[in-house]
Amino acid sequence: MSLGRGFRLVSLLAWSTVFGACQLAGTSTPAPVSAMASVAPGSSASHATPAPTAHPGSTLNGLTILVPAGTGGELTPAFSPELTEYSINVDSDISAVDVVPTVADPAAVSVSVADNSASTGKTNMVGVGVGSSRIAVVVSAVDGSLSTTYTVDVERQDITPVVDKFRKLSYLDPATGETMGYRLFVPDNYDATRSYPLVLFLHGAGERGSDNEAQLTANQGATIWATPEEQAKHPAFVLAPQSGFTTKKQGWTSLETHGQNAPFKPQKELVTAYDILQEVKGEFSIDPSRIYVTGLSMGGFGAYSIAIAHPNEFAAIVPICGGGDPAGLAAIAKIPIWIFHAAKDPTIRVGYSRNSVAALKKAGGHPKYTEYAASAYFYPTAHFSWTTTYANPDMRDWLFEQSR
Repeated sequence: MSLGRGFRLVSLLAWSTVFGACQLAGTSTPAPVSAMASVAPGSSASHATPAPTAHPGSTLNGLTILVPAGTGGELTPAFSPELTEYSINVDSDISAVDVVPTVADPAAVSVSVADNSASTGKTNMVGVGVGSSRIAVVVSAVDGSLSTTYTVDVERQDITPVVDKFRKLSYLDPATGETMGYRLFVPDNYDATRSYPLVLFLHGAGERGSDNEAQLTANQGATIWATPEEQAKHPAFVLAPQSGFTTKKQGWTSLETHGQNAPFKPQKELVTAYDILQEVKGEFSIDPSRIYVTGLSMGGFGAYSIAIAHPNEFAAIVPICGGGDPAGLAAIAKIPIWIFHAAKDPTIRVGYSRNSVAALKKAGGHPKYTEYAASAYFYPTAHFSWTTTYANPDMRDWLFEQSR
């Protein structure tokens, strides 16, 4: 499925395109669209204050905050030139936003964003830390007579309370000789007399290491399943192993050893990740019919590869910006799979996902496929399409609906 139109008018609290780019915007004359907003993390009070010098020569006529679709709440209140204070909420993995101010007469004013000179109608990237960050947009008349300061309080979700609930563990694999750190989320009020689904998350190349933290904090690939809101709907275990990085050649598949010319062969790190899964299954009451695997980038390749190696293990697969071995995909053609990739991904070619879809269909499968359109907004590049994917509640609900 190719998703074309790409921006969300957040002042209107809507997903005009559910998986397209997200535009948290204000306009002085908003047009109504269908309301289907994502759950915004945290909360932030906002207060509308009259502009101290409301004057056509020193006010904005539009203010847009860009974040990937689904990863932020609405701009509050809806933009109006006379109001100067706004707030928005963004997910934990949104480390920067793009600010786009517009004015009626660019020749009559100068504009700055976060103390840097800005061009109206163009993006201005501003980093945001965990918690509250305040962005100032100053509009000044060129003659120096008037100026107006608009502020946007960006509340970035603090994922630490969720991360802290993951057990920090290590496993020495006798089969491979690998010692691998992993994090395990155990549902609150775990009851050994009932069985639970489990989500296995395989991180990307950037999260390799030995800190046993990066696979949780770099993005929401693991933590989204463990939030209180998600656990209230779908109590589940979450397993997040971490591939080592003593050499640049380590990783889930041969993507790291041979590059994109031969990226499909499973490596010993992936074997150890599977062996950790078996250890967890032996220790806890895991529903063998509801074990899921998802991964991004290097982990997207890993998700295909581990499922091909163990086609009777997984009830569903969600690979993001990865690719599967066309020679082996027939083994998993009957497993429910939802594939995601951005058309303009500059790191992993979208052809990997397109070819995977074609191979699965040829083998009799019916994969779901979401390809984010070229116009979709992602930061810093379209490779980071996992931000929108993991923020999508429809994807998460679909996953838990699957069983073997």
